[in-house]
This record gives sequence, C-alpha cells and structure tokens, in this order.
Amino acid sequence: EEADDWLRYGNPWEKARPEYMLPVPFYGRVEHSAEGAKWVDTQIVLAMPYDTPVPGYRNNTVNTMRLWSAKAPNEFNLKEFNVGDYIEAVLDRNLAENISRVLYPNDNFFEGKELRLKQEYFVVAATDLSEQISTAGTEASGTGNMKFMLNGALTIGTMDGANVEMAEEAGEENLFIFGMRVEDVAEMDKKGYNAKDYYEKIPELKKVIDQIQNGFFSPAKPDLFKDVVNMLFYHDRFKVFADYEDYVKSQERVSELYKNPKEWTKVVIKNIAASGKFSSDRTIKEYAKDIWGVEP
Repeated sequence: EEADDWLRYGNPWEKARPEYMLPVPFYGRVEHSAEGAKWVDTQIVLAMPYDTPVPGYRNNTVNTMRLWSAKAPNEFNLKEFNVGDYIEAVLDRNLAENISRVLYPNDNFFEGKELRLKQEYFVVAATDLSEQISTAGTEASGTGNMKFMLNGALTIGTMDGANVEMAEEAGEENLFIFGMRVEDVAEMDKKGYNAKDYYEKIPELKKVIDQIQNGFFSPAKPDLFKDVVNMLFYHDRFKVFADYEDYVKSQERVSELYKNPKEWTKVVIKNIAASGKFSSDRTIKEYAKDIWGVEP
C-alpha cells in the first residue's frame, strides 16, 4: 500500500481559512476546585480549515466542503536549531501534522494506536445535527446514526429505523422526532394519500414546489426538475408532503436549542451517555450467545 500524495502540487480550488482556526487540546490533567474542574497542562494542536467550492449541477448554487489539517502552534524551534538539534527543532511540527498526514495509519503497535486515537479525537464532533428522515416503517435499523450519536451529534428524524432504539435509550425528548408513526402511515395507506391536499394547504410548501416547477433553481433549463415535481405529486410512496410541516417545526426547535450552547451541550452529553448500548462489544456478545451459539 502506498500513500497518495494528492496535494503534492497544491490545489488551486482550496482556500485556507486561518480566521476559523481552532485549538484542539491533547493530554493534560484535570484540576478540581470550588469553582469546578479545569483541563490544564494540555498539548495544543491547531485545526486549520480549508474550504473547497463544490458547484451544483447546471445551476447557480455552490456549496462548500471544509476539510481540516493539523498544525503546530510553534512550527520551528530556533533555540534547538542553533545548538545543532535539527530534528528536535521541527519535532512539534511533525508530531502535529502527522495527525492529518495519513488516513488509517497502521495500528499494530502503540504509536499507531495512539495516532489513530488522536485522529478520531481531532475530527469529532464534526457533525452537530444528524438527519435520519426516512418515512416511518420504510427503513431497517442501521448503525450510521448511532455513530453520529456516540460522537456528539443530535438527531432530527422520524420514528423509524435505529431512531426508535436511540429514542428508547436517550429519551424521545433528547431527539428531534417529527412526522408520522408507523400506524399513521398504515392508516393513510388505507384512506389514500393525496399530495395536492398538502400542497394547497401549506403556503410555504406551495411556494417551494412552484419555484422548483417554474425553473427558479435552474433558469437555463426551466423544465429540469419537472420530473421531480411530478414524482412528488403522483408517485411518492414516501409521502414526503405529509411530514413536511412537522419537519419544518422540528428544524425551528433545532435552531432555538442551538442558540443556547449550554442547553445544547447538555442534550449532547445525554445522547453520548445513552449510546453505550450500541457498542460493538455488547452486540458481538449477544450475537455469540443468541445467534451463533458460541462462547469466548
């Protein structure tokens, strides 16, 4: 296996954003006092963001992909250099940059395990909000959203798939649950789903669909997304319009909580604490006992 040095000659589309650089502490110790606890004597690595534009297809929309690179606060030690210790002079820089230099380093030895742990800590929590929005009853329980939960992301989603188990562990009040439940979907299937009822009833939804249909997002090709609109009106087995209004209200709840970092962090901690059930150790132990019939 050989590393792909894809940035050897730089990337003209990549722009450094030093104004958004963040300190990431490692090691250290905890000091307890009457005022609380403090994390002190840490080794600081700087997280430097780099933005790359990602243009939309045949429209005027450009999103931004942000990647992070590890940097040292002190890249060069002149004192060590002047006494002839050239390796020590750049040691801090190399140790810091190693964190983001190679993805998935060999971890068959202690240093490799430590580096992997640093990488995992360096990149989380990269997600504040995880969207798991399949229509209730349409998705099996997966593990991706559990990983987000473990790493500090809150979940906005329907009562479907693994969201059900996550709500059981963390409490539904610590997730942003919206939309129909399985029994609601079954009842709607009996009565029949008419997307145009929601289109006419919800002004905001009507405006959005009209803009898509009339080429607002694709002025060069006004008919580009008409097939999408027709699918939503006449062939949508997921009943997207039925959950739309509740989804918007849940996003408003997300925005309100996000404005209060202290309360948001409380909910994050509750989610992380409740994610223990989804550890691979427990899962493998249960599989071994209940399915495979084997013992350690």
